[in-house]
Amino acid sequence: MAWTQQGGSGGGTVTHTGGALTSDLPIFGAGSGDIKVGSKSGNTNELASVNGSLTAGHLLTVDASGNIIDGGAVPTGDVTHTGALTLNLPVLGNGLGDIKIGTKSGDAFPLASVSGFLTPGNFLKSDATGNVVDAGDVLGEFGITIGDGTNTPGTGVKGYLVLPWNCTVTGWTLILDTADSVQIGLRYGSSLAGLANMVGGLPPSLTSAQSGSSTLLTGWTTSLTSGYIIEFSLSSVGTSCKRIQLFVSVKRY
Repeated sequence: MAWTQQGGSGGGTVTHTGGALTSDLPIFGAGSGDIKVGSKSGNTNELASVNGSLTAGHLLTVDASGNIIDGGAVPTGDVTHTGALTLNLPVLGNGLGDIKIGTKSGDAFPLASVSGFLTPGNFLKSDATGNVVDAGDVLGEFGITIGDGTNTPGTGVKGYLVLPWNCTVTGWTLILDTADSVQIGLRYGSSLAGLANMVGGLPPSLTSAQSGSSTLLTGWTTSLTSGYIIEFSLSSVGTSCKRIQLFVSVKRY
């Protein structure tokens, strides 16, 4: 490849002694008649030329010929806005001493400030000063009361409920009116015809006790969807208790 030195008639041959040329990387002079491979940022194959000197910390702009030039110091002082402000949309800084129009969701006019970090999937609440804050886990429970308090309940299916929210089961608690031994089965599903065992081989149970709880849920289906039907059945019961209460603890989402 012939080369020409700026300001002269030039001549000679450009050489490259640095090994293979890397695809899409720029070539620079390496001194004498040699070239070398440079580097670039971004993912395009275009390079921009600079017209004049650039001052560290200044803004960059482009002249009429497409060259990068020094845009001067970052503006300070009064905030300005070029163009019309759109009704009911928030105003945001653009980092250049100017402002720009933002966007919003919903149709309310007020904007709320956020205090602290927000965790995806958590509920939000307002603090005492009106800031939006992370509400953390929203806990809840569902369950059933079995028995009339007078007679010992018999075994079998005792009731159903429909879940009003998505949730993850975190544990269970059983409370009896007197110490006894009981075991409760739970099934779940989107229809009565398709109910499946929810508690694996570890159903809620008590042995000669009036109350107890557990967070050991090995084999349980713990992720439940809003609209699921939950079936409760009394699998076994002693002869002492007359009322049984089951509480299934959940984290709602």
